[in-house]
Amino acid sequence: MLAVEVAEVTRIQAIRDRFARAAGEIVSAAWVMAVVGAFPIALRLRPVVAVSTLGAWLAVSALGLPAALAAQLLIRAGAAGFRAAVPARARRSVLLSSLALWISSSTVVLGAFATVLSAVTHHRGLGATTFAIVGLALTIGCGLVAVRLAGLFSRWLARPAVSWALLALSAAAPVAWIHLALRHASDSSRPGMTAVADACTFAVMAVVASRIRLPERTVRYSVPASLVLAVATLVAGTSPVAALARAGDDARARSLLLTPVLDQIREPEAGPRPAPSPPAQTASHADPPAAL
Repeated sequence: MLAVEVAEVTRIQAIRDRFARAAGEIVSAAWVMAVVGAFPIALRLRPVVAVSTLGAWLAVSALGLPAALAAQLLIRAGAAGFRAAVPARARRSVLLSSLALWISSSTVVLGAFATVLSAVTHHRGLGATTFAIVGLALTIGCGLVAVRLAGLFSRWLARPAVSWALLALSAAAPVAWIHLALRHASDSSRPGMTAVADACTFAVMAVVASRIRLPERTVRYSVPASLVLAVATLVAGTSPVAALARAGDDARARSLLLTPVLDQIREPEAGPRPAPSPPAQTASHADPPAAL
């Protein structure tokens, strides 16, 4: 009887340790994702807000930390489901490599096609329709090629380190392409493209940070440290967030990804702004009499 109780206590303790370790890894990955992803936004905001670069960095990190936590939870759940659906590690690595090759090849092909299309087409509607139809066909073709290449090099791609490195590089490819396109973007399209670049940066960091693993022998110290670090970032970023929310239109254009959150912080009770009513027309002359 005593042996059964000891075994049960040991099992519960093991489950508790695994849960604590997983929670610490999720919080650590979310903190890294939020802090690194916030850095380019903070650099853009510094000239137009009344806070220091560190303050802007902490504020953007605090705003992005809840979304980063949700992203890391989803990645963890997706990875667990993926492992349950595909138990063989080598097969999982090959599938991840196929996904990485698909993303990389699609980015290169679609980027080249968009460059050519923008040079030869001056009608926006026609260009957008052409890009949507032809781009879909090109994406499907890139997927088929990626699956074939992964099958040919399956022995080399079956290593988990190789597949995750390819996935991280493939996630960075869209970010690099968008940042190159930003150099030649017009002033009207720059805020939208900057928001897309910020979203891609956070996506890359989500993939990279999800591989963070805490050593088992340091769980008792690293898990509380990660929680304290996340809470400290949230607390330190609270005051600069108010300054960002009060910033002008220039700051909004430089942080378009955060604009909905900043609007709610600035005017929490305000609903959608009504459209301005047209000015009333004053009659300066009497209407002419109708012709007989």
